[in-house]
Parts: sequence; structure tokens; C-alpha cells
Amino acid sequence: MAFISDTHLNISDVVIDGNWDFSLVRTSIPPQFLDGLQRAYWSPPPHDVIKGNVDGSFFPDSKRMRVGGLFRDNNKQWLGGFSGYVGCGNALEAELLAVLSALQFAWSQGWRNLILESDSMEVVTLWSLDAGSSFHQHLGLIQAISSFRSRAWTVEFTHVYREGNQPADLLARQGALGVHQVLWLDDPPTDVSTLILWDAVSYF
Repeated sequence: MAFISDTHLNISDVVIDGNWDFSLVRTSIPPQFLDGLQRAYWSPPPHDVIKGNVDGSFFPDSKRMRVGGLFRDNNKQWLGGFSGYVGCGNALEAELLAVLSALQFAWSQGWRNLILESDSMEVVTLWSLDAGSSFHQHLGLIQAISSFRSRAWTVEFTHVYREGNQPADLLARQGALGVHQVLWLDDPPTDVSTLILWDAVSYF
């Protein structure tokens, strides 16, 4: 498996006027690596649609939960992200809180055509649950998510393999401990930028 470091290309090499020129990335990748990159784990959304990737992180020993997510456009450009500590609970609760956080941030940004991706198949299944008539341990969270879904916008929720959700996973694991707060990120952390770049060059 090839890694970004194998290309001898830095993030600064492909950022032009605030945007990333992915054509420079592709021409910098040795030909022997291209076959492996054709497997697109993450794919950009259609034109005029925003794609968000979300993840929840849970630490069994401490019961601490963190959430993370990011939003990108059809040009594979970072639009914003979030990361934070959301208290103690369980793994499923962390995943649901990540979805709810993504919906809250997307709505506040004014995006009205959205695709959300999660690597939790259980959460994808719960997305279609009738919150008004179902009994569930996390019914309150499911109802809050359902309330956002019913607003005047289009939201599609789909499953993505873990390989296609790595930036969100890293943001979730980086969620600050000690302060119960989810923060909006205008710029991606450096290590997350590397994963975003990897997503971009993996899709041609």
C-alpha cells in the first residue's frame, strides 16, 4: 500500500489560492501506485450537494464519547468540520451524537442539500426508524435526529466503509477531553488534511 509520504508531496505543494489542485497530486504519484489508488473509498457528492462524513468514538474503560465530522463539496474541497467531547455513554450513543452534531452544523451553515455518511450500519438502520412509535434506549436522540430530518431540506444518509471515513474517525478521536463541547473547525488539522488529500487522489 502506498502512502502520501511515498509521493514526496506536501500539502503546501498543492494548495493554490486557498484551494487544492488535485491534478498536481496525481502527476506526482509514481505510476506503480496508481492501480491501487483506483479503488475509490470516498467519492465526492454531485454538483450543488454537500457531503458530510461523521463518526463517533467511544473508550470502553472510561466510557468517554467523542464525535467528529467534516463537510466537502463536489470539488473535494473542505468546507468545515467539527470535533469534541460529548460526555460518557456507549458506542452507539456516540455515533448518534455525531449524526446529530452534523445535522445541527449543516443547518446552521445554510446547506439545504446534504448527504451524510457513517461507517456505522446500525446508525444507518436507525435513520429509517419511526421515532414516533418505536421504543429504543436512545429514543430521545433518534427523535432529535428525526426532527432535523423533517425540516425544509434534503438529507440522504448512507453507509460508507471505514476506509472511506478516516478523516471523520480521526476528528472524533481528537475530540478534546475535559470540556463538554463540540467545536466548529474552519480549517482542518494538519493530520486530517493528509487524509483528505488521500481521499481526493483515491478518486479519479
